[in-house]
Amino acid sequence: MTLATVVIPVQEEDEESLSKIVYELKDYGFEVIVVDDGATMTMPSSITTLSYYPPMGYGYAIKCGIDKASNEIIITMDGDGQHTSIDVVNLYRIFNIIKDCKMVI
Repeated sequence: MTLATVVIPVQEEDEESLSKIVYELKDYGFEVIVVDDGATMTMPSSITTLSYYPPMGYGYAIKCGIDKASNEIIITMDGDGQHTSIDVVNLYRIFNIIKDCKMVI
């Protein structure tokens, strides 16, 4: 079982940065769902991607990822490298420290 699900909507992100964060998150024990919202970039075959057509926007991509998540704890993040895998780990830790919380933003 994985710690939590991380949903990453993508459109035109840097492939190298995206691959790096996906592999780091998996190494930490997270399920990772990459949602392709009309990306023209080539995804590495080792990254499982949820795709649909036509592009429906950021909110729809997040919803699709959440719908496919297999965990009760879901973390969303952008795939543009703005946040690191350590940021996700820290959010997860905060969520587990504050037992009564329903959401961490």
